[in-house]
Amino acid sequence: MELIYEQVDPPDYAEARYRTTTTLAFISPDTVLPRVMEQLHADLSLKIGQLTDLDIGVWNTSEGQTFIDGKF
Repeated sequence: MELIYEQVDPPDYAEARYRTTTTLAFISPDTVLPRVMEQLHADLSLKIGQLTDLDIGVWNTSEGQTFIDGKF
């Protein structure tokens, strides 16, 4: 799995890595899925302190509205 995720190749290789991971997960889910979840957790982990007021404001803005300088 590390070899799959550590590759720094052209963007079109992303599809090949995705397909490889899904194939391996189909063949051996008990082995592959925990490692995939670990990688997702590492990639997506974000400390709440890293979010700015701008980030939260944009996130809280209703669909179809534009967030401008703290105003909805």
